[in-house]
Amino acid sequence: MNSGFFFALGIGIGTLIRMGDLWRAFRSGKHLAASLLAWLAVSYGLGAVACIPNLLRLLHAPEAICAHPAMNIFFLHSWIEHRHAGGYIIGNALTVGWVMLQYTTLLAAIFRINWLIKHREPRKHV
Repeated sequence: MNSGFFFALGIGIGTLIRMGDLWRAFRSGKHLAASLLAWLAVSYGLGAVACIPNLLRLLHAPEAICAHPAMNIFFLHSWIEHRHAGGYIIGNALTVGWVMLQYTTLLAAIFRINWLIKHREPRKHV
């Protein structure tokens, strides 16, 4: 299994974890910058964490470490590695899907800001 699959798995889990907070902020009319930043940071942070066993292999760590059941802490890495071969197309497709969701959400936030700016009440000068 290549690291792209596990990166996509980490991004997906991070996206789903923070999506609820982002949706509540979006619906309530609050500022979105902090929620968007946290959402993207958690998503890509978990994507990086999910690739740690692959990075250990790249650094020529012993196979006993890389294939150890303790590596399951990284999103079931060794369990998935032993049961499924390949993953290049699946990993790339999942990564593209998650990035498209995030990009679409950022565009929706930008359109929301533009709409709020256009429809706000003008300031009264005193």
